[in-house]
Amino acid sequence: MRTRGISRTLLGLFAAVCCLAWGEPLRVVATTSHLAALVRAIGGTDVSVTTIIPAGMCPGHFDMRPADRYSVEKGSLILAHGWETVLPGIESSTRQGAVRRVSVEGNWLVPSVQKEAGRSVAFLLSEALPRRASFFSANLQRHLAEMDRLEKDALTRIETAGLKGVPVICQDMVAPFLSFLGMKVAATYGREEELTPSALAALVKTGRQANVRLIVDNLQAGPKAGVSLARELGIPRATVSNFPGGMPRTDSVAACVHDNISRLISAYASRH
Repeated sequence: MRTRGISRTLLGLFAAVCCLAWGEPLRVVATTSHLAALVRAIGGTDVSVTTIIPAGMCPGHFDMRPADRYSVEKGSLILAHGWETVLPGIESSTRQGAVRRVSVEGNWLVPSVQKEAGRSVAFLLSEALPRRASFFSANLQRHLAEMDRLEKDALTRIETAGLKGVPVICQDMVAPFLSFLGMKVAATYGREEELTPSALAALVKTGRQANVRLIVDNLQAGPKAGVSLARELGIPRATVSNFPGGMPRTDSVAACVHDNISRLISAYASRH
């Protein structure tokens, strides 16, 4: 086992040196589509990215496949959030020190969180390819500016659609995103299998008391978890994605945010 670990270390170091010497793209493995999207935005053509957890799946309920372990073994830089259940398997499949954690708290669809995460990713890419640090820095500045524009545009769309301050009940993982948009989160629920009859009854009571106007499901936690709740309250329901790439044509964070807003607007408009 010790020999195998040393071999992985030497292979990983050799791969990183090759990227530096030959100008080949740095092989980055990202656990989630959030990390992958940031790597693409900041790394550009200097990196190649492999995503382990499919964007539409719950990252807390995913098991690594043999192909995933192979990708990890070949990666020069492995990026993870730190909370993934597959992280122990990833760490055992690569050399020591190859896994770097981007431990930025908060919902990564919120532009301010994205900006902090972008700075962390730019630092790690620059550390791996020092000679391209200025390139990564320039891309980071573009990303930061894009997030500023995204925040302004997103809030404008929500206000124009009359969604600002609208009471909602949503899946708990998307609550910070909806709060950022200016919607009023009256209550939250967990995964689909956690909505017991008693939990549903309590949510229905809260929904009526708070005059909730919309139910918002999270694609990754069960896209139809709120169906019964919406039916009981007689109000519309929307499903949004907590990760870029979960819905068609949403590989970037900006595209994902705008797609989510379109889904919220469409569902809210259907109440009439």
